[in-house]
Amino acid sequence: MGHTYRGYELAQNWSRAMKPIYLVQNLFFSLQQLPDRGLLMRVECGTSAVYDITFQLDDAETALFKRDGSNFVESLANRVMAFPDHFKDRHTTR
Repeated sequence: MGHTYRGYELAQNWSRAMKPIYLVQNLFFSLQQLPDRGLLMRVECGTSAVYDITFQLDDAETALFKRDGSNFVESLANRVMAFPDHFKDRHTTR
């Protein structure tokens, strides 16, 4: 179970389950923790042709998420939407 914070669902205990746990989620991006892969972010990009970029947060991004929570995730998602080419080389499949 999570609680609503500024329109996002935040999981209160994000290390207990073996299935993906959504830490932050809205219509255009989500952040989830996968036990075997760490933190994975998915961001929808594009205008007429919509596609998503999914990538694993690096150590610095993970530290910023732990410090700033959903504010950091929203800021990072906005950067990905504005400059998707900067993140395409980090794209991964789940």
